[in-house]
Order: sequence, then structure tokens, then C-alpha cells
Amino acid sequence: LLTRVYLYTGQYDLAVQRANQVSASIASRTEFSDIWTDSNAAGVILKIDQDRNLDGVSVGTEYSQTGDSGLIPEYSAPSSFYSLYDNTDIRKSAFFQILADSNGDLYNAITKFYGEAGQVNGVVDPKLLRTAEVILNKAEAQFRSSSFSDADALATLDELRSQRYAGFTSPGETGQDLLNAILLERRLELAYESHRFFDLKRLGRTIRKAPE
Repeated sequence: LLTRVYLYTGQYDLAVQRANQVSASIASRTEFSDIWTDSNAAGVILKIDQDRNLDGVSVGTEYSQTGDSGLIPEYSAPSSFYSLYDNTDIRKSAFFQILADSNGDLYNAITKFYGEAGQVNGVVDPKLLRTAEVILNKAEAQFRSSSFSDADALATLDELRSQRYAGFTSPGETGQDLLNAILLERRLELAYESHRFFDLKRLGRTIRKAPE
């Protein structure tokens, strides 16, 4: 968690130092989809255990509900965001499905929190900290620190990208292109995990409240 704190407060060398103390591995492509149905906890450092019988807290109903009449989207991914995911990206199928709602209209349904394996009740463990975030924190901190080179930040970023894209080959970005790539991967990896608002605020970016 300190990697997040130090990144947000601009203490970049400390963010890298703390990231280097994390020993947990990034979830691989083969493991990744099952994280979101609680079939495994690969790359999950901190989560809240949730039991559909004992607790029944339906965190996934923020995004959709399924009733007798079919899917009722509470929130769906705009096409402009959905299209940012490459077809070789395992996150695209892990996070989304194109589904029809109760009226027969198609939506980019967010299924990241649909529920445990075999369930569509939205009861699933909230993941509060994952190794993937630590890696992204580290990559951005390396880029922003004079103690590290673009090559250092690129190598860290590629640790993540190599586990998300099939047949990944590093584009070898530098400079602003590298920072843009880091921030893009942060947006894609951490989507709907309550990071985006804080990233927009710390980066001083405009927040659009109107629907697209």
C-alpha cells in the first residue's frame, strides 16, 4: 500500500523501494480470468473474503443485476473505453461480455464482479491490492524519478504487459510515449477497482461527468 501512497505524494524513490519488497508474482494470463470468480487469488495481496451464504454482500450489483426478465445494466462500459482493450488482451474477456438487457439491447456488460464461479449474484471478494498495481506504481515512479532510466520503467511495465497480451513484443517506448503507455495500462488493468478518480485528481486531469 505504501507504493500507492509514495506514488501519490511524489516520493518516487520510496515507491520503487517499497515495490521491490513485494515478493508476490503477477497473475499470469492463464490465471487471470479466474481471479474474478474467486477460483484463485493469483497476484492478490489484499482482499476482503466474502461468502455468499454467510455474508452475501453483492459488490457486483453496482454494475449489473440479473433478474427474471434478464440483465439490467446499472453501468456499462462506453464503446470508447471498451475499444481500448486489444483483442489479444486477456482482460477484455475477463472484464466484459457483450450481453443483451431485458429489452434486448446490447451492452458492454461489466462482468468483472459478476460473482464467484457459477454465480451471477455479484457476491465476490473485493480485491484491494494486487501485484499488478504495485508493478504499475513502480513503473510510473521509475519514469518520474531521476534515479532511474526510461529503460528501467519500460522493463517494469513489460513485466505486466507480457502477462496480459498474447504474443507480446515490447514496443520499446521512451519519453512521453512511455508515460502514456504506463498510464494506459494502469487504466486498463485497474478498471472499476476505484482507482480512476484518484488518478485523474493527482494528474490534474479533467473529469467528464456527462455520459458519452
